[in-house]
Amino acid sequence: MIWQFSSLFSKIKSWEFNEVTSMSEHLKACPFNIVEHKTDPIRLTSMCQPREQAQESLVSTFRARSRGRHT
Repeated sequence: MIWQFSSLFSKIKSWEFNEVTSMSEHLKACPFNIVEHKTDPIRLTSMCQPREQAQESLVSTFRARSRGRHT
């Protein structure tokens, strides 16, 4: 035995990738890969706020939204 997740699973005798295609090839045929072509302009946060607020971290931005500061 090389590796075992749990006693409820069978033993893994080898771990390898055989003939794996690239992610881009997979996405060409994947039914869940839905391309969205955006044509409307999108406002960037840094263009809508004063410069000092544009330096906020991603975490502080989402915390502020959950408290209702940003609409």
